Amino acid sequence: MGLKEKKAARDFEQDRLDSLKAQIFEAAKFEFEIEIKWDTITIDGYSHLYEQTWPLIYFEPVIIALKEWSLRMMVISTTPANVLRTAMVY
Repeated sequence: MGLKEKKAARDFEQDRLDSLKAQIFEAAKFEFEIEIKWDTITIDGYSHLYEQTWPLIYFEPVIIALKEWSLRMMVISTTPANVLRTAMVY
């Protein structure tokens, strides 16, 4: 993860994460642990897209799913081949 990616991830965490977490907790009807492995979801050269794409890829599908399921914890990360992995513990 380069400097641009680190800054973009930090900015996203500071500016957007609380709002997205609030939406997730509202959909789940309770608060739980959310662990985001920032170094696994960043892609070098694409930091300009994090603000737009991360909510669409990682958060909005979870919000939709939580309206139908109950869970206790969520971990967001990708594999080295950038395959999305969202672990949900029910």
